[in-house]
Amino acid sequence: YSPTSGVWQIGTILAGAQKTLSIVVAVPGPGSFDNVAAVATSDQFDPDHTNDRDTSTVTTREADLAVQKTVSDPTPNVGDTITFTVTVSNLGPDSANNVQLTDYFPVAGLQLLSATPSQGTFNTGTAQGGGVTRIGNDNWIMAYAHVAHDVILGDHCILANNASLAGHAIVGDWVILGGLTGVHQFVRIGSHAMTGAASLLIQDLPPFVICQGNPAAPHGLNSEGLKRRGFAPEAVAALRRAYKAIYREGKTVAEASQMLSAIEAEIPEHGAHVELLRTFIQTSTRGIIR
Repeated sequence: YSPTSGVWQIGTILAGAQKTLSIVVAVPGPGSFDNVAAVATSDQFDPDHTNDRDTSTVTTREADLAVQKTVSDPTPNVGDTITFTVTVSNLGPDSANNVQLTDYFPVAGLQLLSATPSQGTFNTGTAQGGGVTRIGNDNWIMAYAHVAHDVILGDHCILANNASLAGHAIVGDWVILGGLTGVHQFVRIGSHAMTGAASLLIQDLPPFVICQGNPAAPHGLNSEGLKRRGFAPEAVAALRRAYKAIYREGKTVAEASQMLSAIEAEIPEHGAHVELLRTFIQTSTRGIIR
């Protein structure tokens, strides 16, 4: 079969036999598409040409979602309690799956008291965490991922399917959580870190580090991710030295911190990255993964 010419060179088909061709395609955009197949040639006479051609039509599913927000009293007195109501409607024609809506709080001048969805989950912050669950900008949160109460999620992060952040977890920028990753409550994850699929984090994951397993263990520096984000080769080399000091020299956190300080002084132009790593391990209260 040649997709360029569209010709399927079948050869001989015995009487009563069948031959099949499977064509796998992607659907990059919405619309309705016809795929036509027709017999082009055969050496034998065909007495019935009405069945020599067939068409399959593909129509993408579409769902027009509409959001309406109202307030119970647009001119309240100071001290009043008011209610915002957010309504999401599906105008069809098809069902909409994995729908998420954002409505950020706190809003200046307003104090969040409660939130009650008619369907799904919505996790507000608790008094212990300052009453805020914060999700940063430009994050990709895939299907069935969970962000619990009081979580702080940075910018440019990826949460793959079924990744879960328990309450009070803190995640830096540019973090990638593999599918089915579980993060224990109060765990911190440093910027540019990455977890493998089905990892379980019960201690802090330092910046720039890749981990995998249950419980998660370190598996090197996220060097490829750093290169893609424009880190200079010298900066990556400095972070490799810092990683080795933490994980391959048999040092305590205090001893490794001293070695990282020396690297910062030695390469001041890239010292900020090493300083970020050193500060993180020094301030960890749960301990870092080993």
